[in-house]
Amino acid sequence: MTPDQMRDASLLELFSLEADAQTQVLSAGLLALERNPTQADQLEACMRAAHSLKGAARIVGVDAGVSVSHVMEDCLVSAQESRLYLQPEHIDALLQGTDLLMRIATPGNDVGLRISKPMWP
Repeated sequence: MTPDQMRDASLLELFSLEADAQTQVLSAGLLALERNPTQADQLEACMRAAHSLKGAARIVGVDAGVSVSHVMEDCLVSAQESRLYLQPEHIDALLQGTDLLMRIATPGNDVGLRISKPMWP
């Protein structure tokens, strides 16, 4: 394994760990939002988790992770700004997105995973 391959593998492992932590935040927050869709602290926590995942995926060049987390973040920001009232179908879609992000970040799982060139030189 070349040094570049080792670095890429290490970064992907870090991304997997980050995804595990952030999807736990998302899952817990979304379940709380099912009971109270306007709970500001849960909306904020979920939005931040999606935003963190988007950045982490972008750094390692996991385009599918960037795309999914970006859509989730946009939905949560809309809910924060009262442009969207989260209905059960929104929560279900966000939970499905959370599951998809975890599958994308799981090593050896190629759920449409295409790693583009990372953003570092």
